[in-house]
Amino acid sequence: MSDVLLLALPAAGYLVAGVLLSVSRKRPAARSVRWARVLVGTSVTLHAALILLRHYSQPAGVLASARELLVLISWLAVCAYLLTAASLRGSGVSGPVLWGAGLTLLAGTLALPARPEAVPVILASPWLLLHVPLVIVAYLMYGMAGAASVMYLVVGGTLKSRRPVALLGRMPTLESLDRFSDQMAGIGFPFLTGGLIAGMLWSREAWGQLIPGSPKQVIALASWVIYAVHLYASVAKRERGRLCAWLLVGGYVVVIAGLLVPTVSDGPHRFV
Repeated sequence: MSDVLLLALPAAGYLVAGVLLSVSRKRPAARSVRWARVLVGTSVTLHAALILLRHYSQPAGVLASARELLVLISWLAVCAYLLTAASLRGSGVSGPVLWGAGLTLLAGTLALPARPEAVPVILASPWLLLHVPLVIVAYLMYGMAGAASVMYLVVGGTLKSRRPVALLGRMPTLESLDRFSDQMAGIGFPFLTGGLIAGMLWSREAWGQLIPGSPKQVIALASWVIYAVHLYASVAKRERGRLCAWLLVGGYVVVIAGLLVPTVSDGPHRFV
């Protein structure tokens, strides 16, 4: 059995675990929750082993195309979920996170060639292999922080308007949303910083410049500045609430713009 077919096993594991966690959301001590945890642990371990196997057969092959990148992104999404499981538990997103990872991995698996494609020499760099995972984890963290911040602004606006909303009772509290988004941003910032440093070192190795000035890199640095301002406001100034929520929403809008730019421009980020 090829490693491509084997990748369907962790994909199925994530999907089943997501279902088990969703149906057991009101009973955190249920046996199905324990089975879901075992299933997630087994699946993420097998997933990692298969990624390493593909990397061994073709160094840096996991970066060769968007299809390969889906396999890596889905694994990093589950790792991000495990890092933040304590905060995510009880907010109703555990199941959807695993469903998203399972469907992403399944989509990548169905399109993968049996052997990873050869990569250009410029992409076969240890700095790039460090840069991509770090930045993806950072974006996952900031994606969750941005989503929680949007919820914070919506719930806060609804409460301020004093309009009764039937679903409001099922929503997390403003305090929990504020705390969750702050935690995710705190985790994401060192990952983003490390990822950008690794990317600049790769850029220097490939082109002799730390910051060549491509649109993707300029936007990435702009997002770092926004998140640095958020960190300063939340830690040094102890600002919370709407200001920090808007900073996280604005920062992730910039991140999305940076992810879309390579689709209409040339360069090493075009496949992302």
